[in-house]
Amino acid sequence: MRAVLKSSISWMVLATATGLALPAMAQTAGPHDLRTVQDRPVVMDVPAADEVEYDGEEEMIPPRPPAVCGAATTLRTGVAVNGRLDSSDPQLAVDSSAYELFCLPVRRGDRVSIRLASSDYTPVVQVGAISTDTPDDCDACDQAAGSLRSPAVVNLVGQRTEVLTVRANTFAGGESGAFSLTATVTPAPAPSINTLAWNTPIDAALLASDWLDYGTDEEPTEHRTDVYSIQLPAGRPVEINMTRPAADPYSLDPYLVVGRVDASGTFVQIASDDDGGERTDARIRFTPETAGRYQIRARSLDGSAAGDYGLSVGPDTTPPRPAAAAYAVGARQVVTVAATAPEVENETGERYRAVDYRVVLQPGVLYRLSAESGGEGLDPSVEVGPYAAATGAGITVIAAIGPGPVLSTEAAALSTEAAVAAAAAAAAAAAGGARSPSGPTVLFSVPEAGPVVVRVSTGDEARQVAFRIDRVAVAPDPATATTLTVPSNTAINLADGGPRIDGSNQLYAIHAVELTEGQRLSVMFNARTGEGALNDPFLAIGTGTPAAFEELASNDDSTENGSFSRNARLIFTAPETGTYLIRASALAATDSGRGNLRVALLPPPPPRVPIQVGATLQGELTAENETTPEGQPYRDYTITMKQGEGVRIRLNALDEDGELDPYLMVLDGLGPDAAMLRDNDDRPGGEDTNSELRFVAPGDGTYVIRAAGLGPEDYGRYELSVEAVTFTPPPAPTPITPGTAVEGTLSADDPVTDAEGTTFDRYVFEAQAGERYVITLVSEDFDAFVMAGREGTNPDDWATDDDGGGNLNSRLVYVVETSGRQVIRVSALGEGATEGSYTVKVEKQN
Repeated sequence: MRAVLKSSISWMVLATATGLALPAMAQTAGPHDLRTVQDRPVVMDVPAADEVEYDGEEEMIPPRPPAVCGAATTLRTGVAVNGRLDSSDPQLAVDSSAYELFCLPVRRGDRVSIRLASSDYTPVVQVGAISTDTPDDCDACDQAAGSLRSPAVVNLVGQRTEVLTVRANTFAGGESGAFSLTATVTPAPAPSINTLAWNTPIDAALLASDWLDYGTDEEPTEHRTDVYSIQLPAGRPVEINMTRPAADPYSLDPYLVVGRVDASGTFVQIASDDDGGERTDARIRFTPETAGRYQIRARSLDGSAAGDYGLSVGPDTTPPRPAAAAYAVGARQVVTVAATAPEVENETGERYRAVDYRVVLQPGVLYRLSAESGGEGLDPSVEVGPYAAATGAGITVIAAIGPGPVLSTEAAALSTEAAVAAAAAAAAAAAGGARSPSGPTVLFSVPEAGPVVVRVSTGDEARQVAFRIDRVAVAPDPATATTLTVPSNTAINLADGGPRIDGSNQLYAIHAVELTEGQRLSVMFNARTGEGALNDPFLAIGTGTPAAFEELASNDDSTENGSFSRNARLIFTAPETGTYLIRASALAATDSGRGNLRVALLPPPPPRVPIQVGATLQGELTAENETTPEGQPYRDYTITMKQGEGVRIRLNALDEDGELDPYLMVLDGLGPDAAMLRDNDDRPGGEDTNSELRFVAPGDGTYVIRAAGLGPEDYGRYELSVEAVTFTPPPAPTPITPGTAVEGTLSADDPVTDAEGTTFDRYVFEAQAGERYVITLVSEDFDAFVMAGREGTNPDDWATDDDGGGNLNSRLVYVVETSGRQVIRVSALGEGATEGSYTVKVEKQN
């Protein structure tokens, strides 16, 4: 069979595989010529997005077909289009078969059936996102081939509102004759809607035959769903519960959606929930803004599970919260969260006991929230958010300390800084140097003036928590930076009242140095020892002004005497003569303390060392070496080569258990804009982190071999060696007969491809233009890569395949363009193993 049936990620598989009942073919209209159909063009507003969210996973949507189709090419449901394909029609490049394109507007959830019949040739039909510019290509299409006695039929379900392209073509080039094309589009069925009564629980069941909700183009779904309707008044708090039966707690995982149907008949979601109730039950609490009919949709979380459930709609059972007590900024507030404290519920439905306080804060002011527990092992939770006097539900959190077991999701995310600060302080205290605060802290500001609520909980009853909110003094950014002489050692004290970086609120000090082009500057920012020391220094160097700093390079942690250090260090080479700013700051906004800033000029980098073929040199990468823009230390070597000359380059670390992970590069010149021709991190097939690559010079000239560390802190001794590799002309290709499999082996003695240094074997067979072959390459030793093309043509223009055969194997569908000897090239891909055994096979498709 010539046509290859493909299953598309953008379309459901054929109806027989999904169990969908597709409608029978409608009766065709009378014969008519395509060129005489009179109708208006179809214009659809097709979303331009190439990517949508689909059940929690990203699904790539293929390029859209033309959105405007002429009357002569727009299919109408149930109406047959009778036409003829012959040499006057356009032809596919792949096999010269004649084709015509048609448009079919569909919406998400539509059941679509395309039927192409012909008694003159084998009909082939393809449906999907086919471009008029490249009608041969469609990576996400459904297609089918029929016979002289049976039509080609494609059944699918529309995955979004769009215009599909239908391609009708002959089986092979030179065929001609009449055809009949029919498209049947049946809209997705509407759901059966059941009526719910207020505060009257019901028992129900999800069945495999229930309505299938396809969602919308923006939020696609495929979920079996029960739909209910209920009349709700405005302003009355509502609670909707979907529960598993007590007798069968594992029947399904309830999931609820509530919304309204607008004037156009579109369902508009208001809220949804998975586990807001007890265990994994679903619960939605909301207050309708307007009176009217609301729709409730009940399903399982995964959309496919069936089983019993209970459903109820009634008054919100959340107990009212008492008025929050007043709190004054700057006061230390001790809170007892007793067993009698009122409950509150976060957005996941978890209830806990908490105490609220009310405080008025001002925008544009920086505040510090701190907390401490009143008992060993107690992990307090303190959330700050806008105050709402009428509700005790979750708050929109703008600052939080935790993580306690009752923090809301947003509070847990915001409390990260507090947790990091507390952990850093504890680590510093354990090291015996830095001070330890009484508890975790976090800095924040409010977006607008007005009262906020401070909600305190412990995850444990009858325990005490102390919190306080203080106003933090902040100095304006200095107008100019203090100029440093080089070398110098300057004491830095980052404390409240100093300037802070806009947006991140880190305390900072800023200095200026004058550098000439090419000068290398060493900058170190170290924490002082003893009480009051800065915990984690951070360095940045750049240009601009203190208030409008433009960073060029930065560093957080460094290596000192072979060990990890929180101190920051930068090696910076001035790209041009001018003034550069050095900004010394704390890594965290809550960190403060004393440190030292040391700057010194380094000697110019050593000149590039010439290396000859056959030589082995040793060197060492240290903090004094030049670095790449990524911060990798490196040393350059030069080698002069002739075009076609080949070498094998190895870079090995000499220090056992050292910090150096070698990284090898070859550049095409000496200047700063030199392009990287080859690189390698871990040698192919190696069991260590040493680097190795083979390089064939693309032309006469001087090349740069760069010995580098993979990471910014990769230092250590290394050995660099260059040896000649004799690359003999490729041997004559090995004949291969279609229909047979040949076993072979790639080895280091095989020919290589230009500057890539990849070994390959070649095979040859005779073929005629228009013939189709399938070439498979299978190997358990390397990542297979296959190429095919006419002998004597440029391999850059050949057909290729990497992983089309599954796993790391190759499968190439090859259509012969020019009769004669066709060459297959077998090679390995990537930085993994490049040698090993393989099996290659060529099969002709009829």
